[in-house]
Amino acid sequence: MLQQTEDLIDRMKTYDSIDYDNDWKVVTLFIGGNDLCAYCRDPEGSTAEVYTEEIKEALDLMHAEMPRTFVNLAQVVLVTEINKLTGYCDIIHRIVCPCAKERWDENWKDVYHLALEYHQSLKDLVKDGRYDTRDDFTVVIQPFFEETYIPWLEDEGKWDDSLFSPDCFHFSEYGHQMCAMSLWNNMIEPVGQKRKGWQPEDVLECPSNDFEYFYTYVNSPTEEDEVLVCEDYTTAYIVVICFLAVILFLCLCGIIWLGGKLRKESYKIETVF
Repeated sequence: MLQQTEDLIDRMKTYDSIDYDNDWKVVTLFIGGNDLCAYCRDPEGSTAEVYTEEIKEALDLMHAEMPRTFVNLAQVVLVTEINKLTGYCDIIHRIVCPCAKERWDENWKDVYHLALEYHQSLKDLVKDGRYDTRDDFTVVIQPFFEETYIPWLEDEGKWDDSLFSPDCFHFSEYGHQMCAMSLWNNMIEPVGQKRKGWQPEDVLECPSNDFEYFYTYVNSPTEEDEVLVCEDYTTAYIVVICFLAVILFLCLCGIIWLGGKLRKESYKIETVF
């Protein structure tokens, strides 16, 4: 991971079409599936601590060396979903990811729980703001894989294997399209309100007219902010309505009083004449 980051930085610095210091850059880090699949062969080397430490080294280097950079830290996919793919896929999974397959490993559920530990460990890594010390660099966790499951096709009576390439493990073109769309949608959703899974009916969203930027941990509204805003508007509406009601009531009283006074004056004039 660290070596790849060094290579990425070197390439961007020497690429003619990139103004390294002034151009904004988006880096997406998505890794961990192979780590999960290696769990049964190397449990000590596949722990959440080892996984997160390698990512931390890469992110620390980006933070130190890359100006004007937005980093997407995509959560690892739930590789245990491959249990829904059978037939010849069983043979391939025996080679590429036996740890996550119930047919090949009775402890396959350990891999599922390990994936959840990966998710939480990355959240713990960035939650203290270690990558939000400058206004031109940030790392944001994009959780669209945390609760993404292979959908069931009711009409065909099977799990949707069209998301996967012929190796039954990596994504197909359609699968990559869904991933790209989900990543984009996460980027324009506030932290704390991001979708944690995608559905076949999802569509590509556009940024809000009220906020035309990618959301970060710094510029996302907190739950307290949202409640306060809601309460503020509600209170304001109530005050305005009550105020208008009082004004209307006073106006009606004034009209009634003035009408009564005019009738009395008119009666006095008629009596005199």
